[in-house]
Amino acid sequence: MNFKLREKSKEKNKSIKTQLALTIVCFAVICCICLGAITSFLNYKTSNSILSKTAVETTKQAAETVSQKITNLKNAAIQTGIIKELSDPKVNLEEKQSIITRQEKLYGLSLGQILDAMVRIFLVEKIILEEIILKYLWKEKLI
Repeated sequence: MNFKLREKSKEKNKSIKTQLALTIVCFAVICCICLGAITSFLNYKTSNSILSKTAVETTKQAAETVSQKITNLKNAAIQTGIIKELSDPKVNLEEKQSIITRQEKLYGLSLGQILDAMVRIFLVEKIILEEIILKYLWKEKLI
């Protein structure tokens, strides 16, 4: 009888030890899973934030560069358009060509780029002038 009691107490001790060990292992595994999930989420948020900021900065930089190039092209077209000799019928074609070549070298642009910018500026000014005239005519009830 004494032997049977000792055997039952050993089984209870083993089962309590087993349950305690199992509980500790489960707790450790759950903690590791939670910490891993939290770390992954924080890494995702940080990476997403950094990529977003980088994309915005890159876009701003590209926009500034393009804006500066457009301004340079516009200035080159205006400066070329101001030259009187280009519109003077008395000046021969060779002199006009040398003026255009000088302007190309000065601004690092080709003739097509300068002329294209000049035409665009002219068209924009023409559209603005037409709008002003239409507004005036509409205001005076002439149309």
